[in-house]
Amino acid sequence: MLKRTFLRATALAALTALSAGLMTAGTVATAQAQANARPKITVGLIGITSSIWPTLIAESKGYFAEFGVDAEFVNTGSSAKSIQQVAAGAAHMGSSSLMDTARAIEAGTDIVVVANGLDISMHGLIAAKSIKSVADLKGKRVIVGGTKDITNVWWAAMARDQKVDPEKDVQTLYSGSTANRFAALASGGVEAAVLAPPATFKAIEEGYVDLGPVAAYLKDVPYLVFHASRKWAAENPAAVTGFIKAHNKAIDFLNDPKNRDEASKILAEKAQIDLDTAVKNYDLILKIKGYAPGSGISDTGIRKALEILKADGDIKSADVPVSKIYDGSFVQRAKN
Repeated sequence: MLKRTFLRATALAALTALSAGLMTAGTVATAQAQANARPKITVGLIGITSSIWPTLIAESKGYFAEFGVDAEFVNTGSSAKSIQQVAAGAAHMGSSSLMDTARAIEAGTDIVVVANGLDISMHGLIAAKSIKSVADLKGKRVIVGGTKDITNVWWAAMARDQKVDPEKDVQTLYSGSTANRFAALASGGVEAAVLAPPATFKAIEEGYVDLGPVAAYLKDVPYLVFHASRKWAAENPAAVTGFIKAHNKAIDFLNDPKNRDEASKILAEKAQIDLDTAVKNYDLILKIKGYAPGSGISDTGIRKALEILKADGDIKSADVPVSKIYDGSFVQRAKN
């Protein structure tokens, strides 16, 4: 009787194990099938910095998979190269400056802006220790990235807001590198420089004067955007919408102060910077409200960008439909 009971128990255990094995295999197969069913998106990123922080969070916390996309990232190194890769079909989406993207679209590149990437940049105007305000820069020298660079556009908007004529009241010098601009300030070659973190933090620690963030003076015009191949986006609306939903969830996570430590750790790990610098980035990005919840862009912002490009001679006319530059339908779908 004991032997028969043991055999029955053994058989039952074997069946249970087999069933569990089949269930486990089935679960793995189902998960694999779901993963294979997710559309794969290749996204060209300018660089792994705080400028794409929500993307880093979304990747770390699995938000892309949650919203049905398999996102793969490539580091392009520049805004222009992100646009080139998407235009050539090497990437489906890319991060780029709004100005660069609008220039490319007006030049005939078949791409379109689909979402706001970074609303307000963390670049700041850092001045010599003798300078206490923007007004003190009259008759002095200011260094920015270049004549067509967004740092020059920001500086001009900031100067005009403070009743300083950026063309007549100051001498503007140019260098495309934050490191070079900081060196010019440190050597006394200029009295103020537009710098990006972490150079801004270092300069302030060394006693240079923080005149504040520059991008905030160019209201409604986002710094970075996500663009996509217009044809691919039209054929894959669910993929674009899923990407934006994941990005939006990451923005909400980032904008919640209770996540300060976790968000900072993600940035430190992904961007390979020290945790203290990441925390400083976090405090600054919340202070300036750098990321816009919902990832939308106003028509006013697109119009302003076009007007700036027209004034600079980069495009022939600013009187073009907003929809030629920005397709807001994907952001709208992401709200549902």
